[in-house]
Amino acid sequence: MFASLVFNIEKALKNEADFDDVLSFSTNYLRDRFEPQPLNIRQLFNCLQPYYCFINYKILKVVVSVFVEEAMEKNMRKYHEAQTKWLKSTTIQEFKEAVEKAASTEAVDPSPNQCLIVLRLEGEWLKVKLNHLWRLLEHLFGKESSILTKLTIKEGSALVCLFAPQSEILSLLILCSKKYNELFLLSIQSIQFGNILLSVSYYDWRNPFRLDLNLIGAINYFKIHKSLSLIRCLLDIGADPNKEIYLGNEGMNSLIFATTLNNTEVMSLLVEYGANVHKFIGPEGRSAIHLAAAAGYAEALEFLLRKGVSPDHRLPSINGTPLMLASFHQHRNIILLLLKNGANLDIQNKNGISALAGACDNGRYSMAKLLLEKGANPNLQTIEGHTALALSCIRSKKEIVKLLLDFNADPNIPLFNGFTPLMLACQNKDYMIVKLLLQAGVSVDTQNDSFGRKTALHIATILNNTQLVRLLLAANADINIQDTNGITPIAYACEQRNKEMVECCLKNKANPNICDENGKFPLNIAVAKNEIEITAALLNAGADPNIGIGNESEATLLHWACVHSNNDIVHLLLKANANPNAVTTEGHTPLNTAASMGCIKVAEMLLSEGADIEFEDTLGWTPIFYAAAGGESDMISFLLKHGAKIKKDKFGGTIESVAAIVGGIEIKGLLQEATKKQSEKKDEATVSKEQERKDEPKEVTSTILITPVEVTSTALTTPVEVDTESSEETTKPSPLINEDDQQSTDNSYSHFQKIRTFISSSIGSIKQQYYDNTIKQLEYQMEAMKSTIAEQLKLLSIS
Repeated sequence: MFASLVFNIEKALKNEADFDDVLSFSTNYLRDRFEPQPLNIRQLFNCLQPYYCFINYKILKVVVSVFVEEAMEKNMRKYHEAQTKWLKSTTIQEFKEAVEKAASTEAVDPSPNQCLIVLRLEGEWLKVKLNHLWRLLEHLFGKESSILTKLTIKEGSALVCLFAPQSEILSLLILCSKKYNELFLLSIQSIQFGNILLSVSYYDWRNPFRLDLNLIGAINYFKIHKSLSLIRCLLDIGADPNKEIYLGNEGMNSLIFATTLNNTEVMSLLVEYGANVHKFIGPEGRSAIHLAAAAGYAEALEFLLRKGVSPDHRLPSINGTPLMLASFHQHRNIILLLLKNGANLDIQNKNGISALAGACDNGRYSMAKLLLEKGANPNLQTIEGHTALALSCIRSKKEIVKLLLDFNADPNIPLFNGFTPLMLACQNKDYMIVKLLLQAGVSVDTQNDSFGRKTALHIATILNNTQLVRLLLAANADINIQDTNGITPIAYACEQRNKEMVECCLKNKANPNICDENGKFPLNIAVAKNEIEITAALLNAGADPNIGIGNESEATLLHWACVHSNNDIVHLLLKANANPNAVTTEGHTPLNTAASMGCIKVAEMLLSEGADIEFEDTLGWTPIFYAAAGGESDMISFLLKHGAKIKKDKFGGTIESVAAIVGGIEIKGLLQEATKKQSEKKDEATVSKEQERKDEPKEVTSTILITPVEVTSTALTTPVEVDTESSEETTKPSPLINEDDQQSTDNSYSHFQKIRTFISSSIGSIKQQYYDNTIKQLEYQMEAMKSTIAEQLKLLSIS
């Protein structure tokens, strides 16, 4: 098509123009002379051939416009349209392949005055359209690019071969040298001017040419060269200003990068070439206006607002706004600029955090103050129910708490889990914030349903903070309020063993006789923790000394203190009128416990307060039996000195038999001496009566005591009845073990087991063999009993 155009131009000139005029004009325009001089239009065009090609045919267009414009107008327009369409649709690679296919041999330069220029391009250049390649040449050589002709593409990524007049080579080299630092951004490896090679030494071969990436490089290079021509060239070549690239894990495009440089000149150029000012990029969906707000770039932000970006432009990931970022990064000027352009103060992100809440959460006092002054709502709640005040309490930001309260923040709005700002402040042990909240009229007795209905006072006592407790009580906090488990603040104070806090509670009318759902009182806690001073304080305040320990045994605190041999606690309880004869469901008294433990001091206090030394449990055991069961000979001696009687239990067991079961103690001498003293006290009438009874005929031996080396927990003696009034001459003994006797034995054993449970759980000092008799041992004892009974019956029958 181009050849046809050239032929038509030649024909038109031949028919309509004077040859000498055309020759003169051409040589003057080209500033060159032809040797040999052409004699006609055909020869002239042969001389002009080095100065034009199908892409750059400026000399032809100039000649046509001067001599045959009207005749060639239609032809020129048609060719120009076809050429433009072809240049825009054909890549360098396609052109290279087409030329190689069409030309069998390389064209020879017809003029010795022409110099070859070769550009070695790399990377994506083969994908670039031909018209963009010509744009590159214009950038490198300016208006002088019009003299370049005969474009061919050779081997290599893209070897661009052109011809220029020898006389213009120096000026072309100078022009190109001025742009030497830009060559690597254009991915030009080298330019050869005849024998002169201009090589780019710092070209990075590891990163092949990419238009979008090099565009960002050109924007960064703008800081040095301060010229938009390189950026415009890349955009003309085909760089996409909206193309997203990743530098590491961070998404980026040219507009975002220009925004980070606060370069509105470059931003304007990018927008001119179609950059999307609203676009989000990267995993987090950043946009240009968000970056400008975060960086505090007022010029960039204002430019984006002028281009139609909303001041409330929201990030798709978290629904964040520029105002939130400006507040977080403390850019006052950006906040004012956004508000001036209509930004909404109370927009919340996906977590429900507003600009104000974010400022408070991050301790940005000046930003919070500015936002409040501009009308931000301090009572908005996040998705978890946090208000700006709650967040400030969590972060212990006293100044911001005061600021929010001054702007009428509601101190009673709870989180969705029930915690109030006051509770949060107490959790942080932040005295000053608690004080500020109380001064603002916060509800001090609000209970948290999700936290066991505890109040701020409960939290303060649990955290063992007496200072906070005093502060809350001074604000009339309910001292007797109970949580879900029925626990009062004073009970928690007892758990903390904090005497000062307990006294503070009592001073503020705490009721020491409120129990929890398990029946446990503050006094239970104090006694269990062996806190003597706290116990005394509670008792002095009216705590009931006779309360139980909170189980089914009905044991009292006095029982507990005796089990743990706590003399001081026992003394305090007795002084407060604790019942020394309180009985458990198993029939145990405090003295029983003290006796089994060998606690003589405790026993002495109990007796001095009226403890019954002869109180019998369900088995008929008195305290001295418990002393024997505990293997406590000193306690036995003590009890005997205080009038304890030597007698048998309900099943005929004796103190000595119990001691024998335990083993390891010798009490025979003690008992004999005590028995002797007790016998001396009997009056003579009793002795005489006993003597008369001995003279009477014996009817039966009512009880035979068997004391084996190891037996069960009863004496295991069985009464034997002999019917002397029977008409039979022989006396029939009662069955060896009748049902009643068996039941008695079982009861005795069962009772010992209960004693075992009581003592082992409370004392743990009685030897295990006292309890661990086998059934075989029981049978052995029964056989021994049977033999003895038979012998006794035999003697009776003889007599």
